[in-house]
Amino acid sequence: MQHEQYLVGLFQQDILVTHQYFDYMRQAVDLPEKRLQLAVLWDVFNLLYEKKLHKQRDFEMAVDWVHARGYEHPFMLDYICQSMGWDAEVIRKQLLVIAEHPLTKLRAAV
Repeated sequence: MQHEQYLVGLFQQDILVTHQYFDYMRQAVDLPEKRLQLAVLWDVFNLLYEKKLHKQRDFEMAVDWVHARGYEHPFMLDYICQSMGWDAEVIRKQLLVIAEHPLTKLRAAV
């Protein structure tokens, strides 16, 4: 799917050699906790990206999750980003851009 390619690009460093990317991804999903964290992030991404296909309440909950800050539990955005070694503010900003644009406009921009 096209939005899967967008998601991969969202979390990549600016310059990354191919073997570095695959080494990183292999290490990142070695632990069950990290796989679950990525699944949570993937679900939020899908809710934001395809908002017309989901209930408004689910979309609003996803937006609230993106806005929430802190490390109280392992499924908060800040906690997930920290465990993956990502900048939470960059990810938050990109997720909010996705939430603000309808699916058709985002596909045209990618």
